[in-house]
Amino acid sequence: MAEAISSYPLEGGVFSWSLMLSNKKWGPLFWVGVGTIAVLCTVPAMAPKLNSAKWVFTEFTNNTGYESVVMVFFVGMLQAGWSLSGYVCGAQIVEV
Repeated sequence: MAEAISSYPLEGGVFSWSLMLSNKKWGPLFWVGVGTIAVLCTVPAMAPKLNSAKWVFTEFTNNTGYESVVMVFFVGMLQAGWSLSGYVCGAQIVEV
């Protein structure tokens, strides 16, 4: 990541790097495909126990101690945002 940041200090950050460092026609499709296949194969293979599809998409267990299920859901979604901001922070530092 440091190499990409120092070589391509752009306003768009991660999104611009993805476009510039991939093949314009097939690059984005290739990486989305590889990532999807990797997740779809690795997660079930590494899972100690497989649950049914109904359980996966309908079960929600709140072990946080908070009573508001809506608040727990949105607080849980913050993790995805923080993961993305970790990549974008490097781009922001370079732009300054």
